[in-house]
Amino acid sequence: MQANPPVHPERIRYAMSEMFEFTEPALARTTENALWLAQVCEGLVRFTSNGADVEPALAESYSTSADGKEWVFRLRPNVRFHDGTLVDAGAVRFGIMRLLDPNHPYHNPAALPAARAIFGDERDTERTYLRDIYTPDAQTVVLALSQPDLGFPRRLARVEAAIVSPKALQSAAAEGQTTVVGTGPMRVKAVRQGYSVTLERFEEYWGPRAKVAELEFRSVTDTNDRERALREGQCEIAQRFPLSRLVELRKEKRLRVYDAPAMHECVIWLNLNSAPLDQIGVRKAMSLAFNRTEAVKSLLRGFGSPALGFFPASAGDSPTSAVLDADSKLSQAKALLEQSGFREGFTLKLLVPQEERIWNPAGKTLGSWVAAQLRSVGITVVCEFLPVEEVRRRLIGGDFQAALWGFATPAGDAGDYLSQLSPLTEVNGVTQIFSHSRISELLRQQAESKSGSERRSAFGQINEELAQFMPWIPLFQAHQAVVCRREIVDFELHPLGLHRLWEVSWQLGR
Repeated sequence: MQANPPVHPERIRYAMSEMFEFTEPALARTTENALWLAQVCEGLVRFTSNGADVEPALAESYSTSADGKEWVFRLRPNVRFHDGTLVDAGAVRFGIMRLLDPNHPYHNPAALPAARAIFGDERDTERTYLRDIYTPDAQTVVLALSQPDLGFPRRLARVEAAIVSPKALQSAAAEGQTTVVGTGPMRVKAVRQGYSVTLERFEEYWGPRAKVAELEFRSVTDTNDRERALREGQCEIAQRFPLSRLVELRKEKRLRVYDAPAMHECVIWLNLNSAPLDQIGVRKAMSLAFNRTEAVKSLLRGFGSPALGFFPASAGDSPTSAVLDADSKLSQAKALLEQSGFREGFTLKLLVPQEERIWNPAGKTLGSWVAAQLRSVGITVVCEFLPVEEVRRRLIGGDFQAALWGFATPAGDAGDYLSQLSPLTEVNGVTQIFSHSRISELLRQQAESKSGSERRSAFGQINEELAQFMPWIPLFQAHQAVVCRREIVDFELHPLGLHRLWEVSWQLGR
């Protein structure tokens, strides 16, 4: 590679750790493919540049009805897709209905999982779902829900809910794919399937003009190759580096490492039907045994935060008060174990995923750390190291006592985070959480909240109740980390990985 290639002050190159996929937003399967799509496609609303709050996008304003069941979106006038066609209420309705309605002529069954995660499933009457879509006029879209849901706008801000050109979808129907024609500040210029996509500035964009003329996303799946590309100036931005490499990259004068909390949390998932984990005192004692501050320092090399509650701290409407201890309380833990009848401790069988995960970049080393922490209060841990998919299968089947696992919120919302637990709630006793009378009542209150403050208050109380019940044990939030060339400025990390790269620029001579 050329050691110091000439810079292009209006071009940014991003080295993807994942294989590039050219596909429509609703079919985005990975974080980095969602990232490039977020530069091209937009929904009615979007996340703010650095958090889980929501702001207007294709809709210039939005509001909810008095009963909280209808959301009214007023579209921006004269917004056009990249193919020149107009964004109107009909285009929005077309886009949503083709995702949800199996009878729609341009329906893609592969989009249903994402569509149901965003708009709900009418077969599940216990949860919110999209009951109807009204278009009173060309600039107004009304989404009618089955019940109130203040978390709905955050789901609409997901990349999968972006609106693409109906004309592009119709013209591409013969090939069964879309040309990804959105309304964003960048549009698709060139594609090398499986390898790269090049985006160019969309000069007719409704918002502020993109600072870069060109963005290139290129698959560089080997970690060493990504690092080399950064060092030698073959790309300006990259991520997904092992913790040991991030520590070294922080020392590089030509590079800058950004890190911040993401929307996931690493936990010890407990089978409440397995003795002695059916005792609250035992579960609380286990939680008190963990020095979460030490985990962040030694395991995560500083790229993380102690879990002080049962929700990711960066998720929207998450409680802010700490209900868990950052440092261990060994004497309290031992006292609780003795009160529960386990003065001499007990043996715990722990499933540990072998692979590093975004929620646990320390990999199977975490299992050894957990064993050492619990040993300090007399609990002997027997680790079973398995592929992550085998651990998932065992969790769903209820064939476990305890397991290291992680949960995330793709919608950046506290309520959405709780919903991610649902695949496991019917098999390992966690139904007790939601049948717990006080927690059940608080869940109902947050669902029926008329304001954000009411909803946050309900989640705060749920957080406190969970700390008393201790159905699972939060450990830490691993940070996401992105490495940039020093010359790159105006870069902001987004907790969901949806960085606005069109707002990034060069500052030569840094």
